[in-house]
Amino acid sequence: MGKTSTRARPYQTVWEIKIKRQLKQLRQHKKVVPVVLVVFKYIRINVKKYYFVFCKEDLLLEKLPDGTYTIPLQEEAPTEVKPWTNVMNITPLDGVEVKTYRIDAPVTNSPRYEMCGLRQSYFKLTKPLYLKAGKCQ
Repeated sequence: MGKTSTRARPYQTVWEIKIKRQLKQLRQHKKVVPVVLVVFKYIRINVKKYYFVFCKEDLLLEKLPDGTYTIPLQEEAPTEVKPWTNVMNITPLDGVEVKTYRIDAPVTNSPRYEMCGLRQSYFKLTKPLYLKAGKCQ
């Protein structure tokens, strides 16, 4: 009999290994058992989050192709986050995670982003985003 390796491949989860062992034991004993098997593979799901980024009293807005503005909604932060930056989690907005942090210098040379004062953002953002921005500051 040859040796069987129980060593896991790097992309296998603990649950996959346990399930494979159980199936192997069932096959060895030739048992027919109705088995409902649900396997959750480890997949890193990147979830989009709202990022409220402040520089002094200004808020970072994302300009959409149709000319409207919104808060950046993406998987990663829209600006560089330094190791000492305090990224705070805020109450979710319509089931979407909300994060906020401050930056030292305003974003000036980006066609996609624009800095805007919080009061002026009232005319550019939807009401729920504007109210959440007030809580994030």
